[in-house]
Parts: sequence; C-alpha cells; structure tokens
Amino acid sequence: MCTLSQRSHKATDDIRGMITELQSATHKAVSLMGQSQKQARINVESAEQQLQTIDEASGTISEMAIQIASAVEEQNAVTTEISSNTEQIKILADSLTDQAGETGNRAADLRQVANSLHQLSDRFKV
Repeated sequence: MCTLSQRSHKATDDIRGMITELQSATHKAVSLMGQSQKQARINVESAEQQLQTIDEASGTISEMAIQIASAVEEQNAVTTEISSNTEQIKILADSLTDQAGETGNRAADLRQVANSLHQLSDRFKV
C-alpha cells in the first residue's frame, strides 16, 4: 500500500508539475499574443500613415500633371500663333520683294523716258 500511496503521490506531483508547465506556457503564449497584437496595431498605424503620405503625394503629382498639361496646351497655342505670324511675315516679305522689283522696273522705265525726253529737248535748242 505504501507503494500505491507513493505512486499516487508521485503521479499527483507529476500532474501538478505538468499543469504548472502548461499554465506557464499558456501565460507566455498569452503574453506573446498580446505583444504581437500591440505590434500589429503599431504596424497598422504605420501603414495607415504611409498610405496617407502616398495618397497626399499622389494628389500632388496629379495636380502637377494637370498644371503641366495646361502649360503644354498654352505652349502649343503660342507655337501655333508664332508659326502663323511667321507665315504672314514671309508672305508680306515676299510681297514687298515683288513690289520692290516692280518699283525698280518702273524706275528703270522712268529713267528711259527721262533720257528720251532729255534727248528730245536737246534737239529743240536754239
């Protein structure tokens, strides 16, 4: 009987030790879960801040793209106007060149007429 009592006592001590180890492991697991939960909250907050920063940067980039597109449109309009003005200047310059040529021809004609008149007037000198 003594042996049975000793075995029961030993078994009870073994069970108590296992329960203590399980409780200790459970407390450690709960503590680790709490730490993990806390770290997860920190990570979520950090991710939210980073997403907000990305969203703000995206908005800024979008605004810049709109401004660039507007500037490009304005530059295209100015370039078109400059091209049109340059074409008009070329047309006017060509016209002036033609008119200068005609004026030169008329001046030559007038010179011939003046020479002819001069020769005729020289014949009538007394």
